[in-house]
Amino acid sequence: MKKADQICAYCGEREGLTDDHIPPKNLFPKPRPSDLITVPCCEQCRAGWSKDDEYFRLAITMHESTNGNAIAEKNHEIIRKSLTRPESAGFAKHVLSNLGLVNLTTPAGLDLGEAPAFRVEAIRINRVAERIIKALFFREKDIPVPVGYEVICRPMIGKMDKTLEIFPLHKFKPWITVGDKVFAYTYAETSEDNFSCVWYLMFYESVPFVGFTVKPKTMR
Repeated sequence: MKKADQICAYCGEREGLTDDHIPPKNLFPKPRPSDLITVPCCEQCRAGWSKDDEYFRLAITMHESTNGNAIAEKNHEIIRKSLTRPESAGFAKHVLSNLGLVNLTTPAGLDLGEAPAFRVEAIRINRVAERIIKALFFREKDIPVPVGYEVICRPMIGKMDKTLEIFPLHKFKPWITVGDKVFAYTYAETSEDNFSCVWYLMFYESVPFVGFTVKPKTMR
């Protein structure tokens, strides 16, 4: 879109636009890649997003499946340093209050003892994931999600293969990959209409989300 024709990817506003990175650029340690996705965004929409973005990075990079991913582990050190800054004292206290121990078992039921774990606030994770879906919809369709459509995005529970039985990937667009596979996405339009879509998001090649842009009646 030409600069003069730009509108906010989330609400359609035309004034006071800046770029919003999708997914949040803090998932990409410096030096950041040149292929990051941005969409136009008004200041009113982006107000308060930075704290959610910081929390989202923490939750995603601490996911057990990212163990061994060099970029995710590089973010661990960045997060550790950021939590020691005086201005991050409140956030650090909040993070510590959500640390605890959980019992680990193998798929066969063998007890592995206790391990530290981070209790995630699902509402905050989902809020960022749904914003990502809204921005990707705008990127693919050149309009914000139409009024009357719902945007839903959640982490996949269990194996991705089970979800693919319902929404097989052969019906989807080719994967778009960003930043050395830090993030990737694909989507497919449903038979309902061109705006009703199923979305797959993948972070660090190992943390999958599934999302929907649909008319409310199609989710009943």
